[in-house]
Amino acid sequence: MRIVDKSIKIPPLETLGIEGSNKDIIFRHLKYPNGIILMTGPTGSGKTTTLYACLDYVNTTEVNIITYEDPVENKMAGLNQAQIRADIGFSFANGLR
Repeated sequence: MRIVDKSIKIPPLETLGIEGSNKDIIFRHLKYPNGIILMTGPTGSGKTTTLYACLDYVNTTEVNIITYEDPVENKMAGLNQAQIRADIGFSFANGLR
């Protein structure tokens, strides 16, 4: 079981301790109008925190952000977040269509 403390705010991307060329690459790619950034690693390594921090960094009124998540772990203002629901046939692929 995984328990997410909803009272803890996602920290700013700049404070996560990403350094050097990794930091440069992430910030450069977040400025692109489209694309994909893959986060991989073991449970508890900070993938979700990093992804939500990235979303928060690019979240402005000029940008339309849509996420398809299973589950939606953190609700964020300004994002269109959709919960995947296999029981009703709403998958990642269906959401992208």
